[in-house]
Amino acid sequence: GIIVNDSLILVDFANKLQKQGKERVSAVIEAGQMRARPILVTTITTFVGVSPMIFFASGQTRALAPMAVSLGFGLVFATFVILLALPCFYLLAGDVRAQLQNTFRRLLPQAMNKA
Repeated sequence: GIIVNDSLILVDFANKLQKQGKERVSAVIEAGQMRARPILVTTITTFVGVSPMIFFASGQTRALAPMAVSLGFGLVFATFVILLALPCFYLLAGDVRAQLQNTFRRLLPQAMNKA
């Protein structure tokens, strides 16, 4: 849930900046700068919260240690994906969308004239 929430907040913030008139690239950069701290703090606090179970599991908590390891380190890895790869994918998706719109605008009138 944390990963999805962080991703949505970053993309939503970039969309809001674009609607305010910022260029797409600068909107993504500013959104990353503004949302990086809250995303990192969320990751750090969650990791610190599960770290006793990761590093000091004993007795009955040993059974839960693999879950804590996957949660903690998965969240740390996903945070880097959110902050580094997601903005790249966002920009790439925008480029693909613009290219498809241009292609359909060019092809659609030709198809309508043939019908």
